Amino acid sequence: MEKLPRLRPGSWGTFRFGRHRTRGRVLVGQLSVERPKRPALRRYAFGMTQKIAVSLPDEQVDSIRRAVSQGKAKSVSGFISAAVARAEQEDSLIRLLDDLDRELGPLSENDLAWADRELGLA
Repeated sequence: MEKLPRLRPGSWGTFRFGRHRTRGRVLVGQLSVERPKRPALRRYAFGMTQKIAVSLPDEQVDSIRRAVSQGKAKSVSGFISAAVARAEQEDSLIRLLDDLDRELGPLSENDLAWADRELGLA
């Protein structure tokens, strides 16, 4: 049997039971531990998000913080998440265009000139 740490009755502590750790309260007059009433809640659902560390140049960090302070983003994490989402969207569009080129062939100069005229770019 594992020896309990020396705590005053009613005080809280972390204890080991076999391979498991639990946080509990020492009961008055007993050498046992009472588990907390409610298990600790996770901040995020499993698999929903992960916390990571990223190194960025000072200028980029200043720019991100300025965007947050101006209300252009809710948080630094939100700003970076939106930037990653935009990059993923661009990558999927590039893959789509590559697939269309393979399937239909590349655009001709006449096709590009027609598109420019229709868009008012020529």
